[in-house]
Amino acid sequence: MIRDLSPRYVGALRNATPIPDIDVKVWAVIGGTPDAKLHSSYNVTSLTDNAVGDFTLTFQQAFVNASNYAVLGMFGNVTASLSRGNIYVRQATLPTSTSCRTINIDAGGAAFDADPTMIFCVGWW
Repeated sequence: MIRDLSPRYVGALRNATPIPDIDVKVWAVIGGTPDAKLHSSYNVTSLTDNAVGDFTLTFQQAFVNASNYAVLGMFGNVTASLSRGNIYVRQATLPTSTSCRTINIDAGGAAFDADPTMIFCVGWW
C-alpha cells in the first residue's frame, strides 16, 4: 500500500508509461574447448565460435532493435590463474536485433575459452 505520497509523486505515477515485461529472452550455456558447442539454450538458432573465447549467438526471435536488450554473462572457474575475468560485448561487432557477439577476457587481458560460458540477453521484443 502506498501512503503519504505528495501529490507530485502520485501524479507522476498515474501518468507513467507502463514498462513492458522485461525477461530473459535468450540464454545459452556454451561448453567445450577448443570446439565450442551449445550445451543448452533458449531462443538461440546458432552459435558461431569466432575465435578463442569469442562467440556469436543468433536469436530465433528478434528483439525490436539492438537497444532493447542487455547482454549479461558469466563463466565457470577454469583454473586458479583464470578464476577472474569478464565477458564483454565485442565493440567491433555491436549487437543487432538478431544476434550478439561476446568475448571472454581473463584478468590479464587475454581471450580464453571457459567451460561453461553462460550468456543471457534480457529485454523485450
